[in-house]
Amino acid sequence: MKKTTALLLALLILLTTLPALGEYTKQERVFIVTGPDGEIRSLVDSIILDNPDHLDFLVDHTILRNIEHMQSGSYTQEGDTLTLEARGESVTYQGTSDRTPPVIPSARITLGDREITAAELEESTGRTVVTISYQSAYHVPVLAISLMILPEDVTILDTDNALVFSEMGRQVLVGFGIPGAPADMQLPVSFSFTFDADHTELGWFMTFATSDPASLLLRNLDESLPEASRRLLSQSVGVMKSLRDGLDMPETTGVLNVVAGLLTKLNEGLAELDEGAVQMAEDSSLLAEGTRVLAERASQSGNNAWVVSTGVQALAESLGEISDSAHTLTGSTESLRREGNTLNEEAAGTAGALLNQMQTLLKGSGRAENLPVLTLDNYGEVLDSLTSTGMEGDMGNTLSALRSALDQVLALSESLSAYTRKVAESSYDISDLSGSIHAVQGSSMVLESSAQSLTSSLDVVAEDSRKLNTDAQQVHRNAARLQTTGTHVLIQTLLRAEKTGATMVLPFLERNVTPVLTLLDEFWDHTRDVGYDIRTEERKTDTLLIIRTDMK
Repeated sequence: MKKTTALLLALLILLTTLPALGEYTKQERVFIVTGPDGEIRSLVDSIILDNPDHLDFLVDHTILRNIEHMQSGSYTQEGDTLTLEARGESVTYQGTSDRTPPVIPSARITLGDREITAAELEESTGRTVVTISYQSAYHVPVLAISLMILPEDVTILDTDNALVFSEMGRQVLVGFGIPGAPADMQLPVSFSFTFDADHTELGWFMTFATSDPASLLLRNLDESLPEASRRLLSQSVGVMKSLRDGLDMPETTGVLNVVAGLLTKLNEGLAELDEGAVQMAEDSSLLAEGTRVLAERASQSGNNAWVVSTGVQALAESLGEISDSAHTLTGSTESLRREGNTLNEEAAGTAGALLNQMQTLLKGSGRAENLPVLTLDNYGEVLDSLTSTGMEGDMGNTLSALRSALDQVLALSESLSAYTRKVAESSYDISDLSGSIHAVQGSSMVLESSAQSLTSSLDVVAEDSRKLNTDAQQVHRNAARLQTTGTHVLIQTLLRAEKTGATMVLPFLERNVTPVLTLLDEFWDHTRDVGYDIRTEERKTDTLLIIRTDMK
């Protein structure tokens, strides 16, 4: 029995010797006795104020009443301000309060399919389940650990969120829970054990509860996610929404600013290219109509050489304008190809940044020491290995979301490569169109020469005009096809790729990464104020609830 008591005392010491929180520390130990239903039977809050400067008096703020100075010194109280005689030493005082503690355990006993009391269990036999639940009053994550010394004749058949070990022939059951966290985190708030009862007597169990480990964990997580990472994730959500909804890019910084700017230039360049293709189709239509009229007049007006000469001159001017348009389109497609390549390089940079964030999170969690450096070739295999070894919770969700974002960045990179090839194909079509224009220009030169000698060869002029009309119609068809099946399809394909990629990435950012960061901020704010008594700015406070629950 002495060794079992020593184990309980060792656990108590472990929970009460948390890392030092500052020079001026307020250690709060709340001793509570409850019934099996969680009803508080007694409560005493013991406060220790350290005195590193050996002051004669110490000041604290408290909600407690019935104050007792444990060093038999004097004290005064005005409202919640308490001044205690210290005589250069640390001070311990105690008091009581009606305030609800942050967490209270309760016990439920079921025999078969009915709920019974501990007294009724002493008169019963059969399969029995005991469930210890933790009720949180302030929605603050609290770590609660309970210990129960089991009767000698009890053999545990099954446990949930608990373990059993033996000491000096007695069984000690230890269970735990983390009440106060949101249900989405799926953290345990109770534990249970099953045994075959035979007039079994259950006496009491002890619970030790504190939120300070949660505060330390959340502080470390908060430090491992710098403000730059939070800003990058927030801006990424805005960019994805703009791509999904076809809106203007929001204001961004860093690498996202470069990516958003290139996407904007790319979309604007595609729009200009499409407008140029439409204009070329319209100009080529006018050319086809002009050559048709020229052919008719050449056939009908054998003696009207002036008409033919004027038409040829107008034709030459139109060909010059169309040639200029084709040259402009050639330059636009080359510019778009370069911008597509640049965007692909920025996508590679974004992929590298996401890999660095994964590596930083792994280092912050201490899991990176035995893992290879993450690369685009091995990150999936490395993260799969972490999942198989139990990487769960906030860190696992964050890594999963970053991995999904990286998958989508690589998919977008493949789409950009396809886009660059499409632009190159459009460039080839424009080159074919330029060849057709040169052919027409050659025909117009021949026609002009013929027009100067119409008196002897009007039949030749009429034939050449018909051929010129045939070439002009081909130019018009090529120009129309370039716009309908080239630039128009190209811009629609890229816009669909942008929207599809954003639609796939955005849910992961909104459902996984963003809620995790929000929960982290909310919990961190809550844990700064958690405690039973008043926490002051002058002193760092750690609180431990020590609860004895009688089963009867």
